[in-house]
Amino acid sequence: MPVIINDIRLRLEDGEQEAIEVALRRLHLKRSDTSACYLVRASVDARHREISFVCSVGVELPDEAAEAAVAAAAGPGAVLRLKPRYDPPVGVECLPHRPVIAGFGPA
Repeated sequence: MPVIINDIRLRLEDGEQEAIEVALRRLHLKRSDTSACYLVRASVDARHREISFVCSVGVELPDEAAEAAVAAAAGPGAVLRLKPRYDPPVGVECLPHRPVIAGFGPA
């Protein structure tokens, strides 16, 4: 279960690798200590004069106990994701009718 590091603010020119490097610095880890590092969420914050890239990075370690210890030591910016992400099953046959989607978008 990954440790999620939230609120990583970067310049628009920076990419995914810079976000991962910032996350590893916040956790005081090296890339070789991890089993996987990936971008979880990315958005653009244009509310202020300086537009920035805000993202969350997931870091997985080989040992789950180490993940809990690293998340606790990193402070409030790091969260241990306890349940796995839900991936809905993919169907193999066509639906007999159009799907109904309720509650999506403004009314």
